[in-house]
Amino acid sequence: MNKCTRIGDVLVCVGDMRTNTTIVRDIVIDASLPLARLLAKPRLLLLTHGHADHFRYAHEYRGSGIVVAAPRHCLPLVENPAINQMATIGWAGPIDEELVTRYFVGRGVRVDIILEPGQVTNGVEALAAPGHTPGHLVYLAETRNARVLVAGDTVLGEDYLEKTPLPYHTSTLWLEGSLNRIKSLDIDVLVPGHGEVAIGKREARRLVEANLSKIESMLRLVESVLPGSSEDPVYVDEVVARIAEKLGYTRSKRAYSALSPTIRALLLALKHRGLAESIPYKGVLAWRRK
Repeated sequence: MNKCTRIGDVLVCVGDMRTNTTIVRDIVIDASLPLARLLAKPRLLLLTHGHADHFRYAHEYRGSGIVVAAPRHCLPLVENPAINQMATIGWAGPIDEELVTRYFVGRGVRVDIILEPGQVTNGVEALAAPGHTPGHLVYLAETRNARVLVAGDTVLGEDYLEKTPLPYHTSTLWLEGSLNRIKSLDIDVLVPGHGEVAIGKREARRLVEANLSKIESMLRLVESVLPGSSEDPVYVDEVVARIAEKLGYTRSKRAYSALSPTIRALLLALKHRGLAESIPYKGVLAWRRK
């Protein structure tokens, strides 16, 4: 039986791959549970972003007549999850799935409604929160008991943060901005994409701050493997290899597809802060501390 938490008229259940599915009245947000495990059939599925663990059963929902809605800039990823794989491993293909993180492997689904920030559906408002993916949306639900923010993978639970040294994201700068915007919201309940629900304003704020602290620790980790300003720079693949070795991931074929985009995002953030620089080295862009 899946673990579920009820907060007033909102139900949060842990589905496949420890991904949270949230039911608000007749709307379900993300689809990590088979339809048969929902207490009642919703009329609408809202997706936070285009990673397969969050729309694992969306094709089943749509097949039963449930309308599927997804963020505009995640639309290609939802309808064709292989794009995630190709963007990481290479566009030539075919792709060896042993090299691809399982979060990217799943069945696509046709999207019925394209969502934009600011749209409101039955008291649930879509808010822009790019960073984990460029088009990521979070959903603010006004309920009888509380203001609930369903954050997808913009916010991760503390247990997930502790177990994951480098949580996947595509833009550190955007993610940091999204987290700071969420921190400024007046919310009573915060539902992360993975991990325990934060109940109460103080706990919600504390969870956002834990995610911001995680960004700082990730930046320090990447900075620590870069050569000094007077040394020869290293290519991104070498940075990834150094991080994988430091984390003990060298035997994992899937580590590259998860680490590579994240490390690129962190390198750009270090550059933005003036802590790293990228320079042409033997005809290829390479990195070192500044």
